[in-house]
Amino acid sequence: MRIFRYKREETLGAYNFGQYQIYVCMLSNTKGELSKGITVLPSDSIIEFPFPLSESSALQLSNYLSSVGGGEIPKNHKVKGSLANLFTAAYFKFSKIKDGMLKGRISLGLFGATRTAWVTVNPSSMLACSQAINKLYGASNA
Repeated sequence: MRIFRYKREETLGAYNFGQYQIYVCMLSNTKGELSKGITVLPSDSIIEFPFPLSESSALQLSNYLSSVGGGEIPKNHKVKGSLANLFTAAYFKFSKIKDGMLKGRISLGLFGATRTAWVTVNPSSMLACSQAINKLYGASNA
């Protein structure tokens, strides 16, 4: 059974963002058509939240991850949802570096309900995720 109109198909990379796993991947819709994007999987759930991304949205996310992974904080970013993922949105907010790790929070919002987890992320995971998004969309690394 599908909850969302999209599901993960081919995975380019999986990245650990604390209590969330971020997959850079190809997504298929209910008609079998493929789109590029990401999915977010909370550690205590079996439901992945898909985010089909336009090229400009993907590059904004990639630039955000690259700048945060490079130490530019505090910074936040929102990945907006659409009808395709039931208007789910992902909010990334990182505020400090402690012991070489990025500290912040990631929230998933679905129909007004928000699930937030405080996370500790290795900067190299951020940079690798950014590079995977660039590779998926055929963009040069920023």
